[in-house]
Parts: sequence; C-alpha cells; structure tokens
Amino acid sequence: LSALHTGSDAVHRTVRQLLASEDRRQEPEQSIKGTDISSNARDVGRRRAKHSAGRSNGTTAPMQSKHLIRQRFAEKLELEYQGDLKALESATADSDCLAQRHFLVRELISLLRRFNNTDIPTTADGCRIDEHGSDETRLVEAAWKQYCKIKQHPGAIEIVPQIPLTSLGLLICELNFMADSNNEYLVRFTRIVTIFRDFSLLGRPITAPLLFSMYLRALNKLGNSQSVIQEVNDYKSAMLEQNSDAVLSASIMRQLIAAYFGTHNPGLALQTFEHARSDPRYANSITPHIYTTVIGGVLRSRCMSTAMLVLMIDDLLELLQTPVYHDSVRTGVLNELLHLANKHGSPILLLEIFERFASRDMPISYTTFGILLHSACGQETDARLLHRVYQLLVSKTQMYEQLSHHVFAVFINSFVRQDRVDYALMVVRDLRDHASAQLMPQHLSHIFAYYAVHGMASQSLGLLHQMINSD
Repeated sequence: LSALHTGSDAVHRTVRQLLASEDRRQEPEQSIKGTDISSNARDVGRRRAKHSAGRSNGTTAPMQSKHLIRQRFAEKLELEYQGDLKALESATADSDCLAQRHFLVRELISLLRRFNNTDIPTTADGCRIDEHGSDETRLVEAAWKQYCKIKQHPGAIEIVPQIPLTSLGLLICELNFMADSNNEYLVRFTRIVTIFRDFSLLGRPITAPLLFSMYLRALNKLGNSQSVIQEVNDYKSAMLEQNSDAVLSASIMRQLIAAYFGTHNPGLALQTFEHARSDPRYANSITPHIYTTVIGGVLRSRCMSTAMLVLMIDDLLELLQTPVYHDSVRTGVLNELLHLANKHGSPILLLEIFERFASRDMPISYTTFGILLHSACGQETDARLLHRVYQLLVSKTQMYEQLSHHVFAVFINSFVRQDRVDYALMVVRDLRDHASAQLMPQHLSHIFAYYAVHGMASQSLGLLHQMINSD
C-alpha cells in the first residue's frame, strides 16, 4: 500500500526533473521588422549568429527567436557607436553627435554595449543558457539604475531625449525577456511602462511596433488590460492620421486579443481574431502564438466547446506546417498548448492536442514528456486516453528513442493506479526491448504491490518467473 501511495510523489519528482531540463516558455513569433534596424547591422557580431538559426522545412528564413531579437538590437547599437567614433575621429560635420551626448547617456550606452561584447552560450533554438543568468540580470539592473540617474538629473528634460532609440530598444528587450523565475518578475514590466510614459510625456512616444508590443505586454501582465485597448486605439488613430494603413503587427494583435480576454470580453476577442483571419491585409499577421493566446483565453473563460477548440487547433496545425516555422517554434507551441490544457484542468483536450500533433510528426522535447506526465498524475485522466497517447509515442521512432526509464516508470505507475495492470505490463515489455532505457526493480514495485493488495499471488509469481527467465 505504501508503494501505491508514494507513487504520486515519485511522479512529481520525475516531472520536476524533466521540466528543469529546458525552458518551457518560448516566444519566437516576434519579428524585428518595424524597429528601424538596418540590414547593415547584421554584418556585426556574426560569430554568434549561427546559434540563433533554427531548423526549417524550407528555404524561407525561420521566425525570429527572442535571442535573435536581442542580438539585432545589440548589433545595431554597436554599429551606431562605431559610426559615432569614426565621425568624431574624422572631424566630419556630424562629429558633434557623440560629443553633444551627456556623459550619463554615454555611460548607459557603454553598459548596454556589454550585451554584445560577451559570448553567451545558447541552445540549438537560440535560447540563452541560464548559466549566465545572474550576470545578465545584474547588467540589466545596472542599465536601469543608469537610466534612473538620467531621469533624476536636473537637466533631464534635455538629457533623456539624447538616449538613442536603439539603446532604449535593447533595454526594453532585456527587461521583457528576463526569466520568469526572476524575483522582480512584475517590477520589470513596471519599468517598461515607465520608459514608455517618460518618452510620451516628452513628446517623443515610442511607436516601433516590436517595442510597442512589449509595452502592451507589460500592461497586460500588470493587469491593465483596459489600458492596452485604449493604447491600441490611439496607435491606430495615429497611423490613420499619417495616411498609413492601420494594419497591426502580429505581436500587437496578440496583446490586443489578450486584453479583450483580460477585460472578460471573450466575444470581442474572438470577433477580433476571426476578423483578422478573414481580412487579406492580416494574411501575414496571424501567427501560431496568436492562436495560443486565443486558446488560452477560451480555456480560462470556458466560452467554447472542446469540439470547436479542436477545430481551431487543426487550423493551427495547418499554419505550423508551412516552411516559415522551424522545429523549435512547433515544439514550443505544442508545449504551450499542453501546458494551458493541463493548467485549466482539461486532460481530455491535452491528450487530443498531443495526439493531433504527433500524428503529423511534429517534434517534441523532454518538456513535452514532463507536461504529459504531470497530467498523468491526475486521477481523472482516462486510462484509455493515456494508453492511446502511449501507443502513439512508441509508434513514432523519434519519440520512442527519447523515452527514458523515468518516462516508462510514470506510465507504468499511472496505469497501475487506474487498475489497468494489463497496460502497465505492456509498457514493461516495451521497456525491456528499448535500446537505451533499462528495466529496474523500481519499475515493477507498483505492479507487485497491486498484486499483493488484490491477493493475486499467482500473477505475482508468474511475473517474477518471467523476469528471472529473461535475465
């Protein structure tokens, strides 16, 4: 009995180990387009560009990872800085540009340049490895304190406008992309809002679409969804006044939809989403992460049936299979959907999502296993549905090869807990045949405990006999 009762704790430990192996959150849908980053800046710092490239099914360039967005801003900042130095050395007409900047602004630029002067190790999909996380956080903190010094200077009204947009952009990006586990999770969003409002008061509003979307995200994270809606309306009005087509970028559209859900208006959120999908002007603005925002809002508000959600997921899968999205995006979207379904208590939808992704040979990661196993901890998970998922895993070579003995153990324990020892024994047979995962006594302990509780001595002896003969 004690073995059965402690099974859930073992599952939770396994899940924590798996989830610790990689970042769960990925936001690769944002594009640098619209931030006034020149193509020439791409020639600076190429030594790290290869770390940012994901695998793609076609020749189209993959969507930008958050590391690549950071890198582009850092490269642009370095290019501008080197240009200022050359102008100063050659005593051209533009040589006063650097000299006229206040020393506090020059110190801020020097701090921000350090983001591009240190090689930061990354994973294959361009995400930064956390081993330098604390140093990076301290650097962001130092840049923020320098910005505050500029604000507090008696001549701030003249000094603050001297900060280049590229420098502001890099600081905002670093605040936006700080790890969710950071102690100042909400403080960083407050700082982003502060920067935008400072420049708005100075009559120099920041309107670059990528940076503006980060401002909207900060407002949403702070619970100011109504402010997001107002800001987007003002933004669209300004675009119309400039005779510009008021077509919102993908990242802005995503935050607007999130704001409608945040104000408990799911009908308007879905209406906005459907309008964008049917409007040819938004053909390139609907990204997978807009879908995940909509699906997450629907799960929170419970305003759509599971059948309708599954149809939306099928549309999302069609989009993900286009060549523009590389494998890291596909895996990230899958993990995000699984996390949302698990978080909002929809195990049936979770398994349906996984089954649909796996049937189309979408790539998975250990985080995928972790979320699936976390769901398996729940007693309400239907054993037959879980068995369907297991069969899908072992039928796909790429997935089967990634199975570890920890994953096999959780499936065995979950099936035993739901009185399906026949399924558990099937997993044991697969584990014995696996190329790398090893069958250990712990894998059988729950089965033997189940036999003992139910007085099934003959089955227990039969299983023991099989294990002895197989050695």
